[in-house]
Amino acid sequence: MTKPYIICVDDEKIILDSLKLELKGTFGNDYNIEVAESGEEAIEIIDEILKKNEELYLVISDYIMPEMKGDELLETVHFKCPEAFCIMLTGQATIEGVTNAINKAKLYRYLSKPWEQQDFILTINEALKSYARLKQIEEQNEEIRKQNTEIKEINTNLDKLVKIRTHELEEKIEELVEVKISKFAFTILFIVALVMFLLVDAIIEPLLQNMLHNFFVILVIKAIIAFLIKPVESFFERYLITQARKKNIKIKEN
Repeated sequence: MTKPYIICVDDEKIILDSLKLELKGTFGNDYNIEVAESGEEAIEIIDEILKKNEELYLVISDYIMPEMKGDELLETVHFKCPEAFCIMLTGQATIEGVTNAINKAKLYRYLSKPWEQQDFILTINEALKSYARLKQIEEQNEEIRKQNTEIKEINTNLDKLVKIRTHELEEKIEELVEVKISKFAFTILFIVALVMFLLVDAIIEPLLQNMLHNFFVILVIKAIIAFLIKPVESFFERYLITQARKKNIKIKEN
């Protein structure tokens, strides 16, 4: 895994070498230490780091530099790499410059020259720890977002599956209701037809025999009765099925 970067920026080479020496001695095993003698050079280094998709943890910059001042550089750093921590190191910074760096570059700390080595190392160490904590929190939040997305997809798929299964179950229930109603209607109609034929045999047939004395006439009358019953049977069956469907719909709505 590539080590993250710390960049030091100062137009005075002696100070820059001193910074690099102190940082390499304390943090060199875990971080790449880069130096730049101007804001423009620092930006080129940052662009190269970002181009390689590597991490920039910290930028330490002097305030008074030719062409680009420290607060302007740190503002650009924050724009290009907003997660990087920024420290301003100078003895000549104005209140305006420090305020500008705080507001526009989210300045982490301001250290004056000459610095105390112990205070300098402690400040850098705390900045690196803070960056690591924020990175860990962001990674945890990203994992939570990923899990929430997966859970949402699972719930969506479950909802779809439940709707499909519910629709299939409703169709099966409707089929069973129709079959049950059809059997019930057939039974009732069979009983009605049987009663009517019995009535024909018990009442109408003797009358007709007395009047017509013709067996074939009786059969014709029975056939006519059966023919007339058929539309009534169909209507009765459709009515029962319609009522059953209405009842089934009310049950689903409740």
